[in-house]
Amino acid sequence: MDSRLFLALWPDEASRRRFYALGGRLVPDCGGRRMAVDKLHLTLAFLGPVAEAQRLALQQALARVVPTEGVLRLDRLGYWQPGIIWLGMETVPDFLAEQAAALRTVLDGCGVDYDRKPFKAHVTLLRQAARPARWPAFSPLVWQARGFCLVESRPGEPGSPYRVLQHFG
Repeated sequence: MDSRLFLALWPDEASRRRFYALGGRLVPDCGGRRMAVDKLHLTLAFLGPVAEAQRLALQQALARVVPTEGVLRLDRLGYWQPGIIWLGMETVPDFLAEQAAALRTVLDGCGVDYDRKPFKAHVTLLRQAARPARWPAFSPLVWQARGFCLVESRPGEPGSPYRVLQHFG
């Protein structure tokens, strides 16, 4: 089975549980499928399939990236086709935008093909959901982000598990 790689900020367990609880509040109005609590993350770059030799070279290059840290204030809900409900930020902090840009520079330097869509900082809460008539009020969720991770997903396996291959920072 093919695995796919991505770079992400990986929340601590308490933050993931708060994100998961907010997703649960949305299900009655939006339907859809909640992201499992152990899969909640903020993607910095989606790579897709990467050959083993290229992955090892990538990990060496990523080890030279200075990981950043800072406070993320997730204060906004949104909807994207096809049926994605997400939690994001009204204002993306500079440290986060700079980390995403630095990682994309490394990917370019390693010749790794990746999704070059503009970076949109968000945590996916629900899939296959409908846009609600009105977003619920909620208090911003604050998360102290530290470092970044190289993560593997295995979409052909039951539950499409995620596995953190390496944490940087």
